[in-house]
Amino acid sequence: MADMIRPDGSLPYIGDICPDIESRYLTGLLAIGAVLFRRGDFKRPEGINEHAIWYLGVPGLRQYEALPADLPEVWAHNFARGGLVALGYRREDGNAHVLLHADPLGQVVFHGDMSPMGVDVWMNDRSVIRDTGNYSYNRDAWWEYFKSPLAQNTVVVDGVSPWPAAACRRWLPPAYCAVEAGTAAHVGAGGTLLGEAWHSGYHRLPSPLRHRRQIRLYPPQGLLITDLLEGAGTHTVEIFFHLGPGRAELDEDLVRLVSEDGLRTAWIWLHSALPLTADLVEGWVAT
Repeated sequence: MADMIRPDGSLPYIGDICPDIESRYLTGLLAIGAVLFRRGDFKRPEGINEHAIWYLGVPGLRQYEALPADLPEVWAHNFARGGLVALGYRREDGNAHVLLHADPLGQVVFHGDMSPMGVDVWMNDRSVIRDTGNYSYNRDAWWEYFKSPLAQNTVVVDGVSPWPAAACRRWLPPAYCAVEAGTAAHVGAGGTLLGEAWHSGYHRLPSPLRHRRQIRLYPPQGLLITDLLEGAGTHTVEIFFHLGPGRAELDEDLVRLVSEDGLRTAWIWLHSALPLTADLVEGWVAT
């Protein structure tokens, strides 16, 4: 829970998280954990809330108030069973929160979406690359769009989803649907934060490919996202990044994302060892 909360107290969209979900419920649970386990790193800047006080009582509240806060300056944590990597830093000269996703089961259940290698980037109090959220439980054209890889910050090869949807697997050979996926994270030399995810969903193509995405976060300079496609043959590769609020401008291989107040600009450089065509297209966010 601590790794899911951004430095400003907001939450990234993941699974069924929607805009009306508040992080104060998580901070209340963390406050209880801070008292029970004497964990200063669970003492969030948002403070304690009413739910936690009802559980802790006045003695617990006094323990919470006396507990020194010990929030980490940097973190790189791998939740392998859930297929999530959380990277971030909290400094006087800036902050960041990055999530990278790869479902180790290699499937999309009802509450998920087709987002292997999906990434959510929040830097210096603004969303730069955002998850588009969950549209609805009602199956229609919009439901299909927001479940599809086109609505995710991921890579699509030859126009094919990274792996077959769970509802279709009963009709397909087991070998066709078998997928390996995994994640890793650690703090590198000089405080660089490293995250990595991979999957073998494109092994079912006539010319199989393996996709690996690496994240390098350099406090406070910036972020490097590297996609590696390992295999042979000729393929069409589409890389989707859904930008956060603001005005986007494209100049060849450079994207400028100007904040809504016009005071801040995020610079996104695009580079490929093979010919690359960049374009700004209309997208949607579920609210």
